[in-house]
Amino acid sequence: DWAEHHQQHGPGSMEVGLSYHLLVFCFLGLSAQLYFAVGPPAHRSMAFDDSIRAVDLRDFHAGICACYERPCICLWSCCCPLIRLTDTMWTMGFVRNFWLSYLTLLVSSYLFGPLTWLIVCIYGAACRQQLRQKFEMHRQGEETCFEDCCLHCFCHWCTIVQEARQVDAAVRSGHPAVAQRPPVLRDPGV
Repeated sequence: DWAEHHQQHGPGSMEVGLSYHLLVFCFLGLSAQLYFAVGPPAHRSMAFDDSIRAVDLRDFHAGICACYERPCICLWSCCCPLIRLTDTMWTMGFVRNFWLSYLTLLVSSYLFGPLTWLIVCIYGAACRQQLRQKFEMHRQGEETCFEDCCLHCFCHWCTIVQEARQVDAAVRSGHPAVAQRPPVLRDPGV
């Protein structure tokens, strides 16, 4: 229990541990960004794919359980979901500063502890609603708010993969909804 921990390790040891973990996650995020920004030529640009039409993106391009079809996106979503979610939102132009948004989510996960899951689910659902609006999807608005919240709450990683694949498809097709910038985390399998 907490009192025993304090007696054995002294005051501040938990804070040092949390600070250490925060620094490790920041380092991993920065390393990932640098790798994909200056990585091999296959990562520098996404191939344009004119077989994907804007109409195809009026519904989600991939199924919610189709994570395995793009292993790189799936891996990022499972191992670094905050980076992948922030990248998707940055590519769509929903956030102006990738690193500020990522660090805000990361720090809030340490400050709010168990409430973090709820915060990230609500944030994810709000961003998913913005995706629906930007792509002018057939299903959007009030009828999908609860669905999006449940998806981010109970199937968070699969939902992040689905959204990332939607945005990647929009980038490859030159869809007008995408901000004029390539994603931070490019999938070499494109």
